[in-house]
Amino acid sequence: MAKEPIVRREVQATRTEGQISIDGILDEEAWQKADVATDFIQNRPNPGEPSTERTEVYLLYDDVAIYVGAKLYDDEPHKVLKEFTERDQDGNYDWFGVTIDTYQDGQNAFGFGISAAGTQNDWRMTASGDDDSWDAVWDSRVVHTDEGWFVEMAIPFSMLRFSNKESQTWRINFGRSLKKNGEVAYWNPVRPDINGFVLQAGIMSGLESIRSPIRLMLTPYIVSYLNESHHKSQNINSSWGGDITGGLDLKMGISKAFTLDAILIPDFGQVQADDQVLNLSPFEVFFSENRQFFTEGIELFSKSGLFYSRRIGGRPILYNDVYDRINDGETVVYNPATAPLLNATKVTGRTASGTGIGFFNAIENETFARIRTESGDERMVLSGPRTNYNLMVVDQNLPNAGFVTLTNTNVMREGGTYDANVSGVRFQLRDSRQRYSLSGAANYNLKRGYEYEEDGYSYNLGFEKISGNFTYSLNYLVESRDYDINDLGFLRIANRRRITLRGAYNWFEPFGPFQSANIRFFSFFLMLQEPSVYSEHFSEIEGSFLFLNQSRIGWQIFGEFIKSHDYYEPRTSDFSLYFLEPRNINFGLEWDSDPRKAFRYGAEFDYRKYFTEGRHRIQFQSYLTYQLNNHFTASWSMNNYNGFLDVGFVNNYNDGVILGNRDQRIIENTINLKYAFTNTLSTNLRIRHYWTQVTYASFGDLQQDGTLAETDYQGFRNDGTSIHDFTVDFFNTDLRIIWRYAPGSDLSFVWKQAISEVNDRALGNYFTNLADLGTFAQTNSFSIRLNYFLDYASIARQLRKK
Repeated sequence: MAKEPIVRREVQATRTEGQISIDGILDEEAWQKADVATDFIQNRPNPGEPSTERTEVYLLYDDVAIYVGAKLYDDEPHKVLKEFTERDQDGNYDWFGVTIDTYQDGQNAFGFGISAAGTQNDWRMTASGDDDSWDAVWDSRVVHTDEGWFVEMAIPFSMLRFSNKESQTWRINFGRSLKKNGEVAYWNPVRPDINGFVLQAGIMSGLESIRSPIRLMLTPYIVSYLNESHHKSQNINSSWGGDITGGLDLKMGISKAFTLDAILIPDFGQVQADDQVLNLSPFEVFFSENRQFFTEGIELFSKSGLFYSRRIGGRPILYNDVYDRINDGETVVYNPATAPLLNATKVTGRTASGTGIGFFNAIENETFARIRTESGDERMVLSGPRTNYNLMVVDQNLPNAGFVTLTNTNVMREGGTYDANVSGVRFQLRDSRQRYSLSGAANYNLKRGYEYEEDGYSYNLGFEKISGNFTYSLNYLVESRDYDINDLGFLRIANRRRITLRGAYNWFEPFGPFQSANIRFFSFFLMLQEPSVYSEHFSEIEGSFLFLNQSRIGWQIFGEFIKSHDYYEPRTSDFSLYFLEPRNINFGLEWDSDPRKAFRYGAEFDYRKYFTEGRHRIQFQSYLTYQLNNHFTASWSMNNYNGFLDVGFVNNYNDGVILGNRDQRIIENTINLKYAFTNTLSTNLRIRHYWTQVTYASFGDLQQDGTLAETDYQGFRNDGTSIHDFTVDFFNTDLRIIWRYAPGSDLSFVWKQAISEVNDRALGNYFTNLADLGTFAQTNSFSIRLNYFLDYASIARQLRKK
């Protein structure tokens, strides 16, 4: 592949005084006078080669919006794929998209895409990744002809942020896909061997005398709930309840570059349920954020890795303490698992000089558990104090798409708990040819309050070759023993020193039967920070190969070829004990079929062997997808895991630590049924069943050398079963019907069902538990939500016309 510098093509935007009808036909006279962007270049499968089909893109603008018209020619229009999907969802379709970098910093851009079925997709692109949850209100239409398909877009200036210069020059790029041959092409060439998509945009000039309109957007909503719960096996009959509530989402432009987002009386009852799992590890499980307010426009807050929004409105800090504060004969009747959120606000923006500023604040109300006394009376116990979450970020763009970011998080709680504060800096420097980068970070945390006076720190430094066929990186990380960001961040483990080495070789151009391929290497060496002792060494090599027919095969080999000292599984606060993990090796193989076909499938197999008698793991995952037509798609995925004679923490006994040898089996099945009536009306049904069973074979007393010795701990019943055996079921159903009846306005119906059961015995098997689901604890929630988008700028224009 050629090694020339980044190409910068130029296109002129043309001002129009006439009305542009967004109908996909491009028949207005103004389109005929507009400059044209054409001669698209492939990004894949043949990087640098001309696109196999002709594309023409035209740009117009007025005082309100920028208009994009695209003629996407295709010699075989019947092969254009156009599956209907819900807005912002991937599908089996061809697409056209535009990215706009208004400040020309090569890091931040707005993206607008449309599928061949007419479904909209929008996103924000930043140095820390893409934000697919960002939603803008804009207009678009698609028309199919014998020549291909045509697109018209109207993107209001109120959806963008830009400077107040009289003459504007932006960076812009256009892209399209041709699923029939696996092609993706861009107007300004995007080389796969250069790190940085936004950086490789072209130049759009010609914008004169445009002004950012008053940005005031309100989305009031009303939602009605009907809830039911019962537990057949415990003879608890159905209990019904309902509620009607409302609220308001607000977006307001504070200046041309900064926007205030606020949510008043938050309601997230229609958010999809988490995929609950059994966690036997000493580390917290990470759950993705599904609440839109906490996923949209948070790129600045997430840049330093110190913000985990699930802390807000999550489990109250004294949730577990409730059970330690009950007296003899008392029972916990109700202990809320989430804290009510009163409101949340964020201010974000970036100046013309490339300075990004973010402010976030959320207030969480206090929560109480209800305790029933032996006499039948009830009393309330505080489980979570009123809490204020605050986050401040200042981010400065540096030359060559580098940056430096300062972040501070602060959590303040009422009452006798503690407050927490974390400050951090993160930077990345790049050379002018985008070949190498130097990056690093340093964080300091502080806790002060009742029974708390702790501080900790972390820092890391890394060097990386970021572009070219061969890339590599070397990173050094230190985290102190008391480093803790988990009041508003997420950290699984601390107290470590780690050296990490990565390497990869990429084939971007076709060779033999392959369209592209890569081989990656990863290795780290881990020690504790305090005491300074060896912990673990891990190495992995893996490869992925994409065939010319778009199917893919991958493989991996990883292992620990030196015995590891696991200081975390014993769960001693002073890290005085470790478990001596045996050497082990893992082999993995995966396959994905051609994603363009109506019937798609894939599978992954992993086998991990420990060099000790009887201990090994086998995991098999697979999926099947059938697309009946452009409207209906059904899919099924399965995960089957079997772990034999694994070793894990049981409890503390006689001033020692008991570990157990256990078998665990997991079967997880998920079914998705999707029917999209149009590009604005769709329904989706998701059913997930997670079942796991754990049985213990033996127990041992952990010794100073990391081995297990015989113990007098009695972990078995008279019938030979362990008192630590258990079976867990999680069954969730999520039905969602959503209709976008007007721009930015939705009517949605959601049914959420949750069934769960935890038995302290290894009862039956997967199929017997599946048959008994109807007898387990069950809750059902039915809700209807209506919101309506109000844009001050649009309303003002309509009133002026009248």
